[in-house]
Formats: sequence, C-alpha cells, structure tokens
Amino acid sequence: DGVYLYVNGIAARPFGVAPEALVGKTVHALFPSDQAEAILSDVRRVVDHRQGTILQPEVTIAGETRWFRTSIQPVNDTTGRPYAALIFASDITEQKGTELALRASEAKYRTLVESSDTSIAMFAEDGKLLFANTIAAREFGTSPEQFVGKTLAELFPPETAARHRAVIQSVIRTGVGQVTETQTIILGARRWYRTSI
Repeated sequence: DGVYLYVNGIAARPFGVAPEALVGKTVHALFPSDQAEAILSDVRRVVDHRQGTILQPEVTIAGETRWFRTSIQPVNDTTGRPYAALIFASDITEQKGTELALRASEAKYRTLVESSDTSIAMFAEDGKLLFANTIAAREFGTSPEQFVGKTLAELFPPETAARHRAVIQSVIRTGVGQVTETQTIILGARRWYRTSI
C-alpha cells in the first residue's frame, strides 16, 4: 500500500525531516503522483515476483529533481512470504548531471560535425577510423556506419596510407597539429586535399 515502515537518517535527509516523521506516511504523500505510482509499481513487482531489482529513477523531492541508484529487495515474513520491500538508495544526482551534460555536449558536437560542409574524420594512432561524418563517407561512396572501423590501408594506396599514418602518429604523439596538401586516389579518381590534422 506504499506506507513507509522504516526510514533511516540518510533516507530522511533529502526531505529535511527526522526519520520518525516519515514512518507511516505513504509514497503519494512524498512524491508527485506519477512518480509515486512508478515507485509502487516497482515495489509490487518485486514483492509479487519475489525478485529484487536495481533502478536509477529520477524523482522530485522538495521541488528538486534528483537521481538515485536504487536497489529494491523483497522482505519475507516467518513463512517465507514477501510482505514488504527494502529499498537501498544512493544519491547519484551529481554523477547523473555530469553524464547528461556530456551527452548534451556530444550531441551538440555531432550536430556541428554533421552540418559541416567539410569532410571530418577521426583516426586512431594505428590508422583505424573511429568516426566520420556523412560527407567524408560519401567521398568513398559509403555511409558513416559502413565507413567506421576501416583502416588507412583499406582506404588509400599504400604510399598515401603510410604518409597519412605517419602524420597522424606525429600529431598524436607531439600534440601539435599539421596542415598538409596531398594528392591521392579515391575510387579510381585523382584528387587534391588540403587537410588539417
């Protein structure tokens, strides 16, 4: 029924009250309706199935959005029948905020890269392609998904591949960028490229 039977000090702290003030209250009294229903659904599933679960829910406490790593485990009576759920919750709000900010930054970066009218690619030191935008892949008559994972040796003639790899390794090892102008053959056609690495 969603009534709190026990709350320790750490669990009570986000609500700004003593643990005993929360005992006897319901989930609906502490969380917005939709979040309370989600919590109750998780608890009921654990009790009904007699199997614990680990979640990372987003909840609102005292008007503030927080994330918790939550372990919900069934509690059995003397006959072995589950009658309640024990919830262990660790506040991961700071970690989640960093994760969301990183995702937003990556999404922004990807949008900028994909909207560029320039071929953009990222290679590992061993010459393996780690990322390419649509324009770069199109130069080779393929898609980014099919392009990524290929090596310089698969994309260019031997001399050109060796030259590109040497420049990439130099930039990675020294941390100093280079600008080159080279002629190469792609799909049988000779082309000149001015490349910033």
